[in-house]
Amino acid sequence: MSNDLEQADKARREMKEFLTQFKGQTNGRQMWQSLAQSSACRKAIKPIPRYKTYMTKEGPYQEETEESQIECGVYNNLVNEYGEENVTEAMMTNACQVYLARTNPASAAFARDTGGGKPVDESKMNLTPGQNPYESLDNEQLAAIAQTLEALETKRKEVLNNERQPNPNHTTIPAQIEVGKPN
Repeated sequence: MSNDLEQADKARREMKEFLTQFKGQTNGRQMWQSLAQSSACRKAIKPIPRYKTYMTKEGPYQEETEESQIECGVYNNLVNEYGEENVTEAMMTNACQVYLARTNPASAAFARDTGGGKPVDESKMNLTPGQNPYESLDNEQLAAIAQTLEALETKRKEVLNNERQPNPNHTTIPAQIEVGKPN
C-alpha cells in the first residue's frame, strides 16, 4: 500500500513540475519550443501506406490515398538523396509542404514563411497616431533619406520631360484613308 502511495505522490510531483515548466508565460514558451525542436530533429519514421477501400461488384478494392502516396514518395526521395539515417521529421514536413505548395495555397504560405519570405504585417507596427517616425533618426540618416528623395525627384522630372518632348528619330507618316472604301 505504501508503494502505491509513493507512486501516486511521485506522479503528482511530476505532473506539478510539468505544469510549472510548461504553463508559465516566460518558461512555458521556451519549453514548448524546445519540445518542438527536439521532435523535429528526430530521425524520420518511415511512412506507413494508408489505403481507401471501395466496394465493387467483384468485391472490396483498395487504393493508396493521395496523401500516403505523397508522403511515401517524398520519404523515398529524401532517403535516396541523404540516406535513411539522415532524414529528419523536419525535413519530411518541409519537403511534403513544398511539394503540396504547387497546388495548395496554405502549403505555399508555409513554404514561403519558413523560407524567410513572410510579409510584414504593418498593422502590428508600434507607430501611434501623431508620432513622427523621423524623430529617432540622427542627422546622417536624415541626410541620406533627403539625398535619396532628391535623386528620385530629379529622375521623375527627367522622365516627365522626356515624355513631353517629341522624339526626333521618330517620324510619323499620315495614313491615307479613302472615303467609302473599307480599310
